[in-house]
This record gives sequence, C-alpha cells and structure tokens, in this order.
Amino acid sequence: MPTGRGCSFPSHSTAIIGGALGAGGDGWCAHNEFIMRIIFMNVRSVVFCIGLSLIALEAAVNAAPMKESGLDCIIEPSSKVNLGSEVPGIIEEITLDRGDIVQKGQVLVKLDSKVELAILESKKARYEFAKNEHKRRSGLYAKAMIPTRDFDESETNEKVAQREAEEAEKVYERRTIRSPIDGVIVQRLLQPGERVEQEPIMKLAQLSPLYVEVIAPASMLRSVKAGDRAAVRPEDPVKGEYIGRVKIVDNVVDAASGTFGIRIELENKDYSLPSGLKCSVRFLGKDDSPKKPSRAVGKSPKKTQHDRS
Repeated sequence: MPTGRGCSFPSHSTAIIGGALGAGGDGWCAHNEFIMRIIFMNVRSVVFCIGLSLIALEAAVNAAPMKESGLDCIIEPSSKVNLGSEVPGIIEEITLDRGDIVQKGQVLVKLDSKVELAILESKKARYEFAKNEHKRRSGLYAKAMIPTRDFDESETNEKVAQREAEEAEKVYERRTIRSPIDGVIVQRLLQPGERVEQEPIMKLAQLSPLYVEVIAPASMLRSVKAGDRAAVRPEDPVKGEYIGRVKIVDNVVDAASGTFGIRIELENKDYSLPSGLKCSVRFLGKDDSPKKPSRAVGKSPKKTQHDRS
C-alpha cells in the first residue's frame, strides 16, 4: 500500500495507519514497516494461541462435565423369565394373576396329575410291602430259618421298590410348577383347561435388584468403572434419586455411534420403583460409605394373600 513519500506497508494494514506512519522520511518508513511486520506476527501468534485454547476448552466442556450431567437411561428388570413346564399336560390351576408378587419356590401352576398321583400311591404301597417283607425275612434269617437267597431277594426287592417310589414322586412333582425367582407376574399367557407343550405359561420379572442400562459416549470410557456410585433419577411421576452401583462397563465401543454400554445395579427390595421407566443418571465415583436410596412416590404392585400372611 503506497503512502506519502513513497513509503509502503503490508497489504493487510489499514490505509489510516499506513498514511499516518508514511508522513516521515524513507528511513523512518522502513523502520516503521519493520515494526508493523513484528506487530502483525505477534497478533497472528496470539490469535493462534486463542484458537488452541478455545478448542481445548470445548473438549473439556464436552468431556469432563459429562460425568456430572445426566445421561439418558432406562430401568429394566434384572431378570425376565418365560415360565414353562418340563412335561406336557392340561393346566388344572393357576394360583396367581398378573401383577402379583411371587417368591422363589412358590407354587404358581398345577397340571392335571390324577394318573401320576395314582401311580405314586401304588409305588409307595409296594415299597411299604417290600420293606415289611424284608423286615420279616431278616428275623427269620437271624434264626437260620430261611436260606440266604431268600434274605437277599427281600433286600433287593425293598431297594427296587424304594427307587421306583422315589421316581414316581419326582414325576408327580413335575406336574407342579414353582417360581424360579423372587419377582412379579408380568403376563399370563395360558388359562386353566388349556394344554401346555413347549410354550410359556406366564412371564415373570425380577424387580430387586433392578438394572439401569446406560448408553455413554466413548469419551467416558476410562472415567466410569465397576463399583462406582451413580444417582438415578426416574422420569415423572416417580420422584427422587436412587443410589446404585456400576455393575458392568462394556469394553467394546460401537464404532458407528461412538458409544458403549454401562449397567447399574439398583436395590429395590420394597418394589417402590417400577421397571420400564426412562431416567437420567449422574456418576458420582467411588464411595464405600453406605447410602440410603431416595424413596419413590408410587403404588407398589399388589400383594397376594401369601405375602400378607
């Protein structure tokens, strides 16, 4: 940019600055042109440093606060069971209904077992007869009134009858279906009078503990570890925060989404927190001190007569 007395400045300088500085002699112009180049080089360096600082700040904002701010999650049962039958048969009775709380080992379904019961009673009677016969022959054998062969035969008959009675009792017991978990009946699929083959009779869900499933960005992969505490806040109408523990942290990141999975275990012994709710979660890090979870406001699943007794 030409100025007064032939003095020129870099093309990126302004005309006002160039005109003001160009009023002196040629030496003065060369001196100030050198100063202006130094100034612009310094300004360029400052702008570059500011740009790097902004990039680092943005990365910190996107990564570090992620551990404090809430991530979306969903609350799921820790176990889901499709309850079926080992043997085919006609359903005679279903003792509970949808929404009822069940305990592990509690009878839920009875199949028609008239034939199996008759066989069991017959086998038990035969076993009692064989046992008494062996006892009688043992007395005779002790007095040397019967040969060893008769004694051995009675002993064998007793053992065989005992084994057959035990097998008949197992067959009969298979007609009674019990709950494999502590939980809640989610759905009844068959009704009394229907025949069951391989299809499930009902669906059960274990609600204590609950699992909270979280999808987290890959930037959190090293910041969350198994055993860390987490505060889970369910969506409305359930209120409060529930404190759980990180149970599983996936070591494989999904390349397409840049995310990985985290599972939190949440105690729910009173069933105050239902499953299936959306939620948000904050990770609190490790803390070995016991914490009581917040209480949720909501109606617990209805209890059966078994649970009230």
